[in-house]
Amino acid sequence: MNTFDLRFFVEQHTQEQIDYGEGTALVYQKIWIDGQHLDEPYSVCLNDLTRSLFYPGEFKIFTCGCGYAGCASIFDGIFVRHEPGLIRWRFRRPVSCREFGTADDDGYDDWIQKALWSEYAFDRNQMLTNIANALNDIRIQTDIDASYCPYGFERTDLDALNPHGQLADIPFEERTGQSLFFLADEENQFLLDGRFVTMDCLNLTKSFQRRFQDWLQIIHSSRLDPENRKELVEDAITFLTDAYHNGLSTDTTLWMITRRLTDCTLDPWNQEKHPVKRE
Repeated sequence: MNTFDLRFFVEQHTQEQIDYGEGTALVYQKIWIDGQHLDEPYSVCLNDLTRSLFYPGEFKIFTCGCGYAGCASIFDGIFVRHEPGLIRWRFRRPVSCREFGTADDDGYDDWIQKALWSEYAFDRNQMLTNIANALNDIRIQTDIDASYCPYGFERTDLDALNPHGQLADIPFEERTGQSLFFLADEENQFLLDGRFVTMDCLNLTKSFQRRFQDWLQIIHSSRLDPENRKELVEDAITFLTDAYHNGLSTDTTLWMITRRLTDCTLDPWNQEKHPVKRE
């Protein structure tokens, strides 16, 4: 188990910078893992970091100071996987392929071949509490007129971040209300706003729960067969969409998380998102 530590720093601006509208100071973040600085010389995107607490997928947690990761030659993000009580990270280091490039090539292919994979497993409560405390410290200890990194991240965005809240609290998200994920894996688990829950917690009708459990039993033996994956996804989407009409709150956005096929095997890190929208 690894420990996660988000720290922030304040770089005071000169009077000339302040005159040019850059605020009184520049506030930026760094990440420590197991007491060691994760020495990537790039900005930490607090939006993506917080969003990664709510659902699995790929996130550009490291980005360029301008706010666009590609500007720093960061083309692949951090793969985040959720398990009960755990949040796992997997990504290549260095995160940027810049040092592998030439004048005529961005170096991505060489980076894929040579950059080493890093994997970490964080206790969800420790990670969430640390990030929440760090965000609160930033709000208390920095001037409201400060400039925040990366560019385009404003004080209002900072104030809106709430790791203990719902996905709707996070800036730049079009979805509202709660976010429910169904992980079509060996356990068939539900992830509600980043927390694993049982079907009983979803306030679905008993008849829907029985039909869903019956369906799971029917497809259990064939669910991992690559030829049946497409049908499985389509059936699960049908059942989850049906859940809207069987007690699921109308402000809940449904998502399917399925394991992408790689060489006819299930890759637990590359997960495809299937938005399920109300008709």
